Amino acid sequence: MDRILGSTKKSTSGGLGKMFTTFISSWTSQPQSAVDFPLFQDDSAFVDSLKRLEEDEPYFQRAIDEIKIEVAELLGCKAKKLSDSLLATLTEGQQTALEEDVQTLLKERWQKEEVKAWKDLRKQLDQYLLSSVPNQNGTIITINSVIREGTRIPDQPETFSVTGTRSGPHEAGFEYTIFPIEIKQDDLLAVSNNLDHICKPVVRPQHPQPISIPVNSYLRFIHLLENDLVLVIIEEPDVFMVYAEGIEFLSSVIVQRRAIRRFHSEKLGVNPLFAFDCTKGLLVIFSIKESSVQLDVYSFDTATRSFNARGGPEVLTRWYNQVPDVIHLLFVSGTEELLLVEKGGLCRIFSLVTANFRLVGSGQHSRRC
Repeated sequence: MDRILGSTKKSTSGGLGKMFTTFISSWTSQPQSAVDFPLFQDDSAFVDSLKRLEEDEPYFQRAIDEIKIEVAELLGCKAKKLSDSLLATLTEGQQTALEEDVQTLLKERWQKEEVKAWKDLRKQLDQYLLSSVPNQNGTIITINSVIREGTRIPDQPETFSVTGTRSGPHEAGFEYTIFPIEIKQDDLLAVSNNLDHICKPVVRPQHPQPISIPVNSYLRFIHLLENDLVLVIIEEPDVFMVYAEGIEFLSSVIVQRRAIRRFHSEKLGVNPLFAFDCTKGLLVIFSIKESSVQLDVYSFDTATRSFNARGGPEVLTRWYNQVPDVIHLLFVSGTEELLLVEKGGLCRIFSLVTANFRLVGSGQHSRRC
């Protein structure tokens, strides 16, 4: 209101400005007016005063109309500011409440999954592992059956037929056990009717024999494929053995060394890295031989369980100023792109389609992880 009064007093020219000046003077210099019109009032009181003045002093009608327009504009601006402020406050409060609800929901879900379901699963695995460790060293005799022979005669010695196995200690090495995990049918039915239901994974009662590897060999890569098919790469002296077999027969296949592919160490260099993508059926090997950095790509045929080279190697040497120390090689899910992570935390994404590293901004091909 002060802005309106001030702008009105400044206008001393003829016409409406003069009428405003006369109008203001009438507020302050005519004590006989029936309208009490102080200079400073709140919005509602000022509007009420205008209405009374309009009734008592009709010759100020044009000035009053102009003031009404100004008042309406100012009130509109004030209402908009209040509305925006209120909306921002409500939005912020709603966002905060939503985030708190989500955090609470996730925490409850985590409690059910981690503390209950997965705790039970870990307990099952512990029991299986403990039961698979022999309690004694040396020769182990396992009795499978005991059958009495002949007819029992009182006060005479009895004869029994005992069948079993005798096993000696194994050579030193590493043992890996794959525990297939599944969801019970009851859980699948419950979760289809109730999205809040937490499925409890269980270990299959019949798990396969452990994979035994001598001390001079190393399990370099393992990947579970569809239909319980397992891809395993074992490094032996001077050769990398690639196996692809079902879980049940994997142990015997490795013992018999029936690999589907062999890579000589001199071809792959020292400490090669492996990555496999199920959707594309691609096996990629990152290797460094002398000063040459390259990727070898192989396509996997599930039906024949065989690997076939897909073109020649992708040479990456030109992208590096020095030999890189790459520690991780991963596929970007669902793509033909590879993530290469170096020891210093530098990450690069290489496309097998364009044979080029992806730009990550500012014309750079790498980024710190």
